[in-house]
Amino acid sequence: MLISASVLCAFSTLAEENDITINSDVDGLHFSGDNAILSLTGTCTASGITVDTGTSFAALQINKNSADLTNVFTLKDSDFSGAKFIDSANSWSALVGKVGASYHNAVVLNTSFANTTFEAYGSTWATCFTFYNAGFDNVDFSGATFRGDASFNAASSDPDNGRSEALWISCSTLNNVNFSNIKIELSSENGSGIRNPVTLSGAANGTYTVMTNVDFRGAAVKIDSAPVESLGIKHIHLSSDGKRAQMKNVLLGDGTILSADMTWVGNDAYSTFEEYGQVNVGLWLKDSGDRFTVIGGDISAKLTVNSYASAGSIELPDGALFEISDNTTLTLSDEVRIIFDADANVNGVEDLFILGDDSTMVMAGYGSGEAAQAAFIGLFQDSEGSGVDWSPDSVANFVVGGLRFRSPPPMRRYFGLWRLPLRPIAGESSA
Repeated sequence: MLISASVLCAFSTLAEENDITINSDVDGLHFSGDNAILSLTGTCTASGITVDTGTSFAALQINKNSADLTNVFTLKDSDFSGAKFIDSANSWSALVGKVGASYHNAVVLNTSFANTTFEAYGSTWATCFTFYNAGFDNVDFSGATFRGDASFNAASSDPDNGRSEALWISCSTLNNVNFSNIKIELSSENGSGIRNPVTLSGAANGTYTVMTNVDFRGAAVKIDSAPVESLGIKHIHLSSDGKRAQMKNVLLGDGTILSADMTWVGNDAYSTFEEYGQVNVGLWLKDSGDRFTVIGGDISAKLTVNSYASAGSIELPDGALFEISDNTTLTLSDEVRIIFDADANVNGVEDLFILGDDSTMVMAGYGSGEAAQAAFIGLFQDSEGSGVDWSPDSVANFVVGGLRFRSPPPMRRYFGLWRLPLRPIAGESSA
């Protein structure tokens, strides 16, 4: 049944219908009930949508069937926490965006899917949440469950035969999206077929997926009857469609920071970043607007490769920790800011950073003594903009001086091409 959004909005009713289509601007809707297909379509905005915990939808689709590829539906400031999206007919429980669109035609902002369940059961393939030409910014999936089960036809040569995936992300932008502590269960009928927790994809026209500040820490993954991997997101897969994806400051299951430009090579339909032998550049902070935000939790962010931060901010709210692994160096310029909560009990750098064996932090452009230590202390401020009054001795074991960054030519400012060279500063003292 089609229910007009204006009626739902005007009467503030609880929607308990089997098919719900929203195709005009609405605000403040609340849903309760079972087995509704929630379809958001057209060029309009829905905000303030909430649900009762346990509300069960057959599927979520945003601009899935829109004939006009230029339509842009915006979902914002909404809370689906505790809902269930369980589909057994279309091989996906959530499909956001339209295949073939020339730009983002589904935008989701400041919305929570925390502790939500997405289940997909397909006759050939099953993908729990599919992103096509979608833009997600400040969206919370923490604690969500993704369960996919695909049948397998032994006589079929289809490469998607028996494929089950939690997340398929194509030609989309994900910024500040929290997948921490999600649970993924993937299976196929007889144990055959591809089962990838996360797959990125592009398009033949050159558009591709970009993920920035996306957090998979603590994700638990179970494939068929194998034991659960408690830190299961160890790989991001790339499909042969479009052959490219970018990741900036993505946190894998164990907290490893991954930034890379993935380019598909080879003959397999799906491969991982590691199989390409490509380079993880670690922390990605190059411009003043770049941010790396780590929400507090049981798993710290881990820098495992030498990295250079020339601008932007490192944000460590809620007691978050930044760990620099053994034999790893983080080089900082004085254009970087390190921000923590004003009400947090931060008495020194050791409350924010952990150094592994033979690891260090370098202040670029300063000598190795008190000048580097003072500059390093000057990077820190609380969320209200106040600096810290730590003594230079308190950071002496964390930071040393180093050489100044030399900016690369504009054409080198790409992943895999930016190798920040260093040069000494004329007349600079090493004292």
